Amino acid sequence: MPLILSQTIEEKDYDALFTINYRAFADEPVLLALYPGGLDPSARAANLAGFKSGLGWTDPSVAAAKVIDNRTGQICAFATMRIYTQNPFLSTKDCDIQLPHVDAAQRPFLEWFFTTKSNRRRCIAALQVQTSYGCKFQTALGGSNSYECVDLQALCTDPDRRREGAATLLLEWATNMADENNFRVMLEASRIAVQYGLYEKHGFSSIDEYAYVNKKQFVDSEEVTLVTMIREAEKM
Repeated sequence: MPLILSQTIEEKDYDALFTINYRAFADEPVLLALYPGGLDPSARAANLAGFKSGLGWTDPSVAAAKVIDNRTGQICAFATMRIYTQNPFLSTKDCDIQLPHVDAAQRPFLEWFFTTKSNRRRCIAALQVQTSYGCKFQTALGGSNSYECVDLQALCTDPDRRREGAATLLLEWATNMADENNFRVMLEASRIAVQYGLYEKHGFSSIDEYAYVNKKQFVDSEEVTLVTMIREAEKM
């Protein structure tokens, strides 16, 4: 098989991983604001540092995997997951947003976006979803005393390598790990990404869709629509 999955992330990989991430979401307004200058050499060092810290690659609660073309050795996709044993959204502080390298003109929009999204996540608890185990939790985002959840915080494929099975390998890795540990998985994806059906094929269900837009405060901002999905652990 030409594509192989590896959980070994080396320092030399980060440049390629950042490039894949930026190219995969180059039309997303939040990503453009997070990484001003994008792949331009003059901005690359600062953006790469922000990319590494933002996804918490070296944090012990984060698991990561990459997909490599076995013929060329090139990385063509990656995913990161953050594992929570307590509900993070109930205690999230809006002031914890860290955007050290963002252009000052973009900071107000990003702070509004992340604060609104954090508040939205906390509100989803009211949806009261019936889980497959026959007991009610306040959704995968709501919380119980034994809250254990995997946040699939990033899944990116090089635009030139889409539809080759890389995303499937990464989703199988993520869901298998979750099932082995009896963790629920949550993710946020664009409406377009959800329409491909890959997440549903791997057991995810949509529980919320919300358009983040504030034309009164940010006249020139574009709408950012995110779909929240969850997947209950399957018994091994």
